[in-house]
Amino acid sequence: MLNNIVITDEERKLFLSWTALDEDLAEVEPDLAEAVLRSRLDFARGDLSRTDYWHDPEGIDVFEDVPYVDDGTRAHRLDLYLPHDSVVRGGKTTPVYIDIHGGGFVYAYKELNRNFCTNLAKLGFAVFSVNYRPAPETDFLGQLEDVAAAFRWIRIHRHEYPIDQNNVFLTGDSAGGTLALYMTAIERSGKFAKAMGVGQSGLTVAGSAFVSPLADLTPYLALCEPGTRKTIEESKETSIVEHIAPTFFAKLHAKKQS
Repeated sequence: MLNNIVITDEERKLFLSWTALDEDLAEVEPDLAEAVLRSRLDFARGDLSRTDYWHDPEGIDVFEDVPYVDDGTRAHRLDLYLPHDSVVRGGKTTPVYIDIHGGGFVYAYKELNRNFCTNLAKLGFAVFSVNYRPAPETDFLGQLEDVAAAFRWIRIHRHEYPIDQNNVFLTGDSAGGTLALYMTAIERSGKFAKAMGVGQSGLTVAGSAFVSPLADLTPYLALCEPGTRKTIEESKETSIVEHIAPTFFAKLHAKKQS
């Protein structure tokens, strides 16, 4: 079915710079694979109009593709954007943001948010931009575990950079906002972290700014109930998050039920 979806060579070359397309879908159930690929293409073609405005402002030092898990996986890398004057000054005072990109849980890597992150750094912040595995490579808890692993790397290595050693602020948009919301709760509550089965990093989250997150997952968890799976035709009319929900949120639903 994926062979029926047209992707030009130009699109493939360009889109792969900031998202997965079909390279992780070979073993995925055909209807789900088609829905994910169509969604990724819709997102990417929509984002294409923004690329003419993407630029790195002057005065930003970039540390890119740093592995936070040493497994050679693209999804387990992060970037750090630093104001150059903070590097020159040294010290440990530059405030820190950690950004988690969005994309309906299926789309994009950190490169999609590079323009946002570099311009945030231009305002005087150190900005870590974090990758995580897109669905259907993993589920919601797997994405949280990826982000938590990135947080642990930042805690362990933060002394190597001229940044605040005590506090971080979280931000994320759309699906990234949801992950940032859950990570805020995990980092601030040992009880919640234990319930989610995701270890705390030891970072102190001083504040969070969420952009259009899915703050209420209840409608999607309901789709994990037996007998709620939509037919193929019905699924074509739903959002990609609804489409992936029965498997993507299954473990989270089970934790809620237990």
